[in-house]
Amino acid sequence: MISANIITFNEEANIADCIASVRQVCDDIVVVDSGSQDRTTAIAHELGAQVVQQAYLGDGIQKKYRASACKI
Repeated sequence: MISANIITFNEEANIADCIASVRQVCDDIVVVDSGSQDRTTAIAHELGAQVVQQAYLGDGIQKKYRASACKI
């Protein structure tokens, strides 16, 4: 099993394509969102991603925040 950990903030225009792209090689998709005010999280949920909220702390820290939520 391969997991994808995607960090987002107001990515409504891009999140569906991003998830579709990683879904080709990943079984598990986790979206770490920094308080989007658009439909980013709704779209991610609709496409089967696990969505968690975390205030933005920087790219590296943000990715590490929910790495434990990834299955592999």
